[in-house]
Amino acid sequence: CSARLANAVNMVFTLPALYFIEYTGRRSLFVFGALGMSISTITLGLLGIYGTVGSGFGDILKPKSPWIGDVMACMVLTFIACFASTWGPTVWVYCAEIFPLRHRARCVGVSTMTNWIGNFLIAQFTPVLLSSIGFGTFLLFGIFCLNALVLGWWLPETSGVPLEQMGLLFDRRLGTDD
Repeated sequence: CSARLANAVNMVFTLPALYFIEYTGRRSLFVFGALGMSISTITLGLLGIYGTVGSGFGDILKPKSPWIGDVMACMVLTFIACFASTWGPTVWVYCAEIFPLRHRARCVGVSTMTNWIGNFLIAQFTPVLLSSIGFGTFLLFGIFCLNALVLGWWLPETSGVPLEQMGLLFDRRLGTDD
């Protein structure tokens, strides 16, 4: 039942992203998505560390208060909603439009491969992290989400920019324009 709910949240929140990518722009989705993901992962980590009882090493952790489990479940769904409506689909659009035309196919291939390698590493190391540092794993993820917030704030807005001018846009951002 919980997997169905998580999948439903993922699907429902991905659909509006297709509209908001063009309406609000990519950069704002990156910033607000990273902010929401940061808040949800850090809250989940703190509640897991300070709001549960049990050693966490083979024991079943129990919330100290009935509402803590509900809030933790909501934070998981909040993370899914924030990711599905922002970073999930927007990264694909952004990567497809930022590279110079003459290098686009190769660069999109490399960025796609990097995305999949990152997904693989997260899937492989999350169980290891959970067994070694417990809910601290979510604090670590929160730090990565805060880094994503900084990156989203730094990235230039590409909505409405012709593909031929992407190189100039990034040259200006990097301070390398002539």
